[in-house]
Amino acid sequence: MPETTYSSDASGQGTNGSRFNRIAMALFGRQRDKLQDPFYLLLLLGFISQGFFWENTVVPIMLAALWFLLIHLSSRKYAINETTEILFLLLALLISIHFGRTAFMRSLSFGNGLLVLQAMRMLRPLTPREKCLSAGIAIVNIAVGSQMMLEYGFILVLAAALVLILQTFHKLEAESCGFHESKFSPRAKWKEFSFVVLAMIIFFLVFPRYRALSSVTTNLSIGRNAPIAPTLDPASGGMEGTGRLIFQISGDDIGYLKTFTLDTFDGTRWAAGKHASAFKRNLRVEPKPELKYRKAIVKEIALLGGSLPADGYPVALKGNFFQDDYVSWQGSIRVSRYWPADNNIYEYWTDLNKHLDADSRETASCLKHPELSDRAKKMIADTTAAAAGEYNKARALEKHLRDTFTYELGTYDLNRLNPLDDFLFNEKRGHCERFASALVLLFRQMGIPSRIAIGFVPVEKNEIGGFFNIRDTHAHAWVEAYLPDRGWLVFDATPVSDRVLQRPASGFALTMRDWVEFIWYQKIVGFTSNDQVMLYKFTAEGIDVAAEKVSRNSGIMILLTILLLALTGGIVIFRRYSAGKAGRSSSITYSEIFAEHFYRDLLRELASAGIRRVPSETPGEILRRASIKIPSAASEITFITDEFCKIRYGGRKPEEDLHDKVKSSLHAVKSAIKSRKTFATDLH
Repeated sequence: MPETTYSSDASGQGTNGSRFNRIAMALFGRQRDKLQDPFYLLLLLGFISQGFFWENTVVPIMLAALWFLLIHLSSRKYAINETTEILFLLLALLISIHFGRTAFMRSLSFGNGLLVLQAMRMLRPLTPREKCLSAGIAIVNIAVGSQMMLEYGFILVLAAALVLILQTFHKLEAESCGFHESKFSPRAKWKEFSFVVLAMIIFFLVFPRYRALSSVTTNLSIGRNAPIAPTLDPASGGMEGTGRLIFQISGDDIGYLKTFTLDTFDGTRWAAGKHASAFKRNLRVEPKPELKYRKAIVKEIALLGGSLPADGYPVALKGNFFQDDYVSWQGSIRVSRYWPADNNIYEYWTDLNKHLDADSRETASCLKHPELSDRAKKMIADTTAAAAGEYNKARALEKHLRDTFTYELGTYDLNRLNPLDDFLFNEKRGHCERFASALVLLFRQMGIPSRIAIGFVPVEKNEIGGFFNIRDTHAHAWVEAYLPDRGWLVFDATPVSDRVLQRPASGFALTMRDWVEFIWYQKIVGFTSNDQVMLYKFTAEGIDVAAEKVSRNSGIMILLTILLLALTGGIVIFRRYSAGKAGRSSSITYSEIFAEHFYRDLLRELASAGIRRVPSETPGEILRRASIKIPSAASEITFITDEFCKIRYGGRKPEEDLHDKVKSSLHAVKSAIKSRKTFATDLH
C-alpha cells in the first residue's frame, strides 16, 4: 500500500484544513511534525522539568518557549561542531555551580549543563545515536526536576515521562529500520510499561528519596502570628480559630501534643519562665521497640513557634527542616533554627509510661502565686473536703470546674483587678485558658507545683487513613501538676473539651481528599529510611505469619500448591500451543528466516566491496554508507534493507513476488559492485 503523505496548497492549509495545522505551518513550516513527535515532546518535558530546578514557575515557562524557538530555528540547520558543544557544556556547568544557592542545588548543576548541550543539538539534524543520547539527557533533566516537584503536578510529569519514554525509543528503533512510525503491538507496550513501573517501585522502596532543602534559614522565636501566643491573658474573652491546617500526625494512642509551657504569673498575665526553654537533655537516643512512634507533616512551620508538638516523654527525634533540637526542663521539644523544606517532616519516639520526676529548681517556679482571696480558699476547702490525699483533692477541683462551669468563646473580659474571683464566682464561663489558669492558681494555693501547658488536642481523625488533622481550632491549654509519688500528670478542667474542640464531621469526599494528601506527602514524598525499615519488618512479619499458617495446615497447602502448579502448567502449555498454531498459520517464522537469508546475502555482497558491517551498526546506518560508495545500486540496496526491516521488525508478511524482486535487486547490486571493481582495475 502506498504511503500516505501530507499535502498542502499554496496557502499553507493542509488537506484537513484544521486551524492548528495552519498556525503550525505559519510558525514552524516543515518542522511542524516535531510538535507531535514523541522524541521532541520528551525533550520538551525535560526542558520544563529542568526549569523547576530554579524553584520558581517562570523558568519552566521560559524554557518551554526556548524549546519552541529551537524547533522554529532547526530548519536552518546551524552547523555547531562537537568542540563548541563541549565548551558550552563546561561553561554552563561552571555558571550553574557558581550560582547554586545550596550544596544540594550545586550537586544537580550537571542538569543545566546537559540542557545547554540539548539546546545546541536541536539546531541541527541528529543521527540515530545522537537521538538516543538526547533522549537520555531528557530523562536526566526530568530526574533533576523531580527533586524539586513535590506537589501533585509531579504525578502528571511522571505519567507523561512513562508514556513518552516508551514511545520515543520505539520510534527511534523503528526509524533505524526505515519506518516512519512505530509498529509495535499494544500488548508489547503494556508489558514494557508494566516492567518500567515495577522497576520504578522497586527503586523507590530500595532508595529513599533525598530531601532537597531550601536555601533559606531563619532564627526561630515564638511569635505573635502563632495560633497560641507566648503569653496568656486569662481575663480576655478569647477568639475562635479559622480552621487553618497546621500539621498532620499519625501514630497509636496520641495524647495531648505539648508545644510549650507557662509557669510565671504576674497577677494578670502568664509567661514562660527560664525553665520553659532551658536545655535539659538531647534527643540523640537510639529508639527502642517498646516506644511509641509518631510521624508528622508540618504545613505551617511559622505557626508552631520554636517548638515541635509532642506527647508523652520524647526520647528520639528525626526531621528535615530544623537543627539544634533538645528537650527543655519542662518537657517541650525546642529547636533553634529551621529551613522550610519541600516536605516538612519530623518523627519522634515517645514513652507514654515514663515517671516524670521534677528538680527542686523546676518546682520552685511552679509554686509562686499571688495571694488568693478568702472566698477562693474556702471554695478549695469545700470542694476537696471529701477527698483524701493530694491526688484525689486535685482531681476533685478539676471535676468541679469541668462539671459546674461552661465552655464559651468570645465572652466578656474579666475584672482585671481580680480575674480569678470574677471567673470563679461571677462569670463561671470562658475558654480553655481561663480554666487552666484558674486550676493552676488553685493547685499552687494547695502547695501542688503546677504550670499551664499549651499545645493541641488530636480530635479530628481521618477514618480512612487513621491520622489526625491538627488545625488552629485544636489549640488548647491544660494543666501539668507534679505529685511526688506520681510525677508530672495532666489535668484538664475545660468542660466537655473533647466535644467542643471537635469540628463537625467531614463528608466522605473531604475525608478521602485528606487521606490522599496524607498518603502522598507522608508515605511517598516523605518516605524515609525509617519507613523503609518498618516496611521490611511488616513484610518479614507477614512472611512469618504465612509460614506458620502453612506449617499448621501443611496437607491442605500441599494440595493447593499442586493444584496451582497444575493450573499454571496447563495455561503455559495452552498458550504455547496457541502461539505455535498461530505461528504456523501465519508463516511468521518462515518470513523471518527468509528475511534473514536475503539480508545476509546483501551484507555478503557489500563486504566483497569493502563495506563490512560492524556489530553495533544498524541497518539504516550501513544503508547510508553503502549508498554513498555504490550510488549506482543505491535504490536496490534501499529496497532490500526496507523489506528486511518491515518483515524482521515490523511483523509484515512478504509479498508473493518478493523473492523474485529481491533476487533481481541482489543481482543488480552484484553487477554494480563488479562494474566498480572493473573500473578501478582499468584505472590502475
